[in-house]
Amino acid sequence: MLEGFGVSEHVAVADVLRQITALHAWIHRRWPGVRAHAEFPVQSVMSNGQILNGRIDLLLETTTGWVLIDHKASPLPAERWEALAAEHGPQLSSYARALERATSRAVKESWLFLPVAGGGVALGFG
Repeated sequence: MLEGFGVSEHVAVADVLRQITALHAWIHRRWPGVRAHAEFPVQSVMSNGQILNGRIDLLLETTTGWVLIDHKASPLPAERWEALAAEHGPQLSSYARALERATSRAVKESWLFLPVAGGGVALGFG
């Protein structure tokens, strides 16, 4: 897969595996028993009449509502993550509103997962 994206000379398989393992461990610690949906399609008519058409990178179905996780391959240091959250927050907010309208279930949390930088940023809690 790394070769297919042309990054095999720049990204080590062991590093990718370490980040996948860390993400799974974090999810299972924070939301035990969660049901995960990858690349979940979302489509909705927004309040301004535009059509929202996208995919939620990782959607977690908890007993109390939804958790949205968006993956960003940004190498920015932690002191710049707030700017990254401001840049991508509107996208996740739009996804959250569409999901709530379609399912009548609340989005409880939204996150940016930053595997290259090695962290995550909470964007909002319901």
